[in-house]
Amino acid sequence: PWPVRKHFSFDFTLENRGSLENVDCQILYTGAFESSLDIEIEGWQTQQFGLEQDNYWEAEEVGEYQINIIANHEQDADLSNDTLSFDLSILPTGLIRIITRSIDGDPVASQLYLYNLDIDPEKAYSDFIVIVEGDELIITSAMAGNYRFLVVPEFPYARQWINDVVIEGDDVYEHDMQFTQPDVLLINQDTDSSRSHYYTEALESLGYSYHHLNPTEDMAQAGFSDGFSTILYYTGDKDSSTVPEFMREELTQHQQNSGSLFITGQYIADELADDDFLSDVLHAEHLVDDSDMQMVEGVAGDEVFDEYSMLIFGNRGANNQRAPSGISPSNGGVVAALYRSRPDTAAVVRWEDDNGAKGMFFSFGFEAISGQVGNSRDEVMRAVLDWLDTPNTVYNSKTQTVPHSHGIQAIYPNPFNSSVTIISDINSNSGYYYKVFDVSGRHIASLPISNSGLSFWNGLDTRNAIVPNGNYFIVLQNVSDRNVFDTEIISLIK
Repeated sequence: PWPVRKHFSFDFTLENRGSLENVDCQILYTGAFESSLDIEIEGWQTQQFGLEQDNYWEAEEVGEYQINIIANHEQDADLSNDTLSFDLSILPTGLIRIITRSIDGDPVASQLYLYNLDIDPEKAYSDFIVIVEGDELIITSAMAGNYRFLVVPEFPYARQWINDVVIEGDDVYEHDMQFTQPDVLLINQDTDSSRSHYYTEALESLGYSYHHLNPTEDMAQAGFSDGFSTILYYTGDKDSSTVPEFMREELTQHQQNSGSLFITGQYIADELADDDFLSDVLHAEHLVDDSDMQMVEGVAGDEVFDEYSMLIFGNRGANNQRAPSGISPSNGGVVAALYRSRPDTAAVVRWEDDNGAKGMFFSFGFEAISGQVGNSRDEVMRAVLDWLDTPNTVYNSKTQTVPHSHGIQAIYPNPFNSSVTIISDINSNSGYYYKVFDVSGRHIASLPISNSGLSFWNGLDTRNAIVPNGNYFIVLQNVSDRNVFDTEIISLIK
């Protein structure tokens, strides 16, 4: 059953395991409705039947129903397993109405994904995806239950979660959303999107807002990177057209506008070895097509990667580095990391131009960092974005961006393995409370604040279940309007 449908369809499988070449069988439906189907099953074959999309049963009213499927055939000597029965709960439905606008009040076309927490909190049902070109999203029939919504707006805005949505029968759920342009533009120039999660997970773990873009040539001359503080550009497995001409122009313009750039890919330097973009914009020169190295080490004393090491091999990363390039700095570039045992071959070059623009070039794929040895992807991403001066803002429940503040004074221990203490400069009478979210935006727990400003979390969710290891957001919100006052990241390690 689908959470927004009142009708129901299903498939079932029958297998002829007997000695007869063909078996004639009548399928009877009883219970909530009555119908029949005459079928023939070939010997030792499995065949699928059922109520398909154009032949479904629809409940007339809310309530409990039973459906029986009976395989009625005389040739079968064993009739013990010939009936399949199951119960259905048809729940009341409610109306969902979401307004999506920019902070200036302009309509924002969006996609809405519904996650029914009572059925599968990790699955967005494809039939629920609503694409709206105006400023309203409306689903006229949403089954009663607990939900979270994912709203994915048009370029250049960042996707946002709506958590703790309760739909009740004959209810109308309304929510106003305001979008602002995020700080990071994540550009996917890979052959597909199979590597994208290595980047999105790192950004979300660190709390960065971003828009994920697959650029096309019709965007040339559009200045689509305007307004973004940092561009994160990755090429994954792509070994040709790694940085097309229209993208070279866009990235060049972004740097001329004092924007920050993080670009990563194993074939970029190979393909652009004779292109001025490599030397003038990425401040690097091509040395070798394949460094044949699996470990990258920060240069001693480097302000970014001193004492850092990155293993770019292993199945905890993408494990896709067939030929990580070797480079050297040019035009004011600085070597930030080298391939191990190759002191003359750089893996990372960074630069800072006279106009304040900063950039960093990984001549290998960031997605390959496994973290099995050395630093993790999250640690490396944080170091890069910190050095690039990338702002980090959070969104309140109405998705307006607000900067970090200082309501949370300390969190200890962090990381923690059993209980964590949060110290703030507020108390239980100040109208604030804490909520815990995982990196996907799912609400995990709500925490009261004592009169002394202390709060505690024991690693359990709202159902008293132990949550898995990982990073979580501690969000300080106002009780009355749910505005976000402060956000910090904690790590649970057991």
